[in-house]
Amino acid sequence: MSLGVYNPNEAAILKMVQRELSLSGKSISADSSTITNIDDNEIKAAAAINTTKLADGSVSNSEFQYLGGVTSSIQTQFDTNVFGTQYETLSADTKATTALTSYQTNLSHTTPSLPAGDYRIEWTADVGNATNLAKMAVQTKVDGSVVSENTYTGSGTDEYQSFSGIKVSTLTAATHTITITYKALTGTAEIKNTRVLIYRVS
Repeated sequence: MSLGVYNPNEAAILKMVQRELSLSGKSISADSSTITNIDDNEIKAAAAINTTKLADGSVSNSEFQYLGGVTSSIQTQFDTNVFGTQYETLSADTKATTALTSYQTNLSHTTPSLPAGDYRIEWTADVGNATNLAKMAVQTKVDGSVVSENTYTGSGTDEYQSFSGIKVSTLTAATHTITITYKALTGTAEIKNTRVLIYRVS
């Protein structure tokens, strides 16, 4: 039987050779203590690289994780779905009156073509009657459909009450018409300072 001579440096030499082989093709900078030319497949999945080492380091790991639920271009989603886009406001300040018992138009507005989505529609107006205890009715309509209707009883000449409301409507990709109408039930109905606000919420 032949016995080999134990070389205590053999293990260390073997490790050095293995390390050299693993660094084959890599550029090592002694000045900056860096290794370059490492390919993506040579980085372990469990390396858990901190995002502060990416770009200028201003994005934290928590912020980076927010991208996990993104299903399409973020910019496109901002451009088409931002709360408050497609903002429009309209008004009719001058006092209008009618003694007719059929609805009369106080304010009507047709929007430009809008993208499909949910829109918040708000309205307000001052309503009253020229005759004490006279009655009137006011409507808000979206594309001809009534979304709000209220009746009021006058408390005296030139004394006004507030007609207001909010409606979130799902609108198709098209133009849409918002209308405020009013009528007398008894006496003479009055309306002024009408305001309508439309903006997209989703």
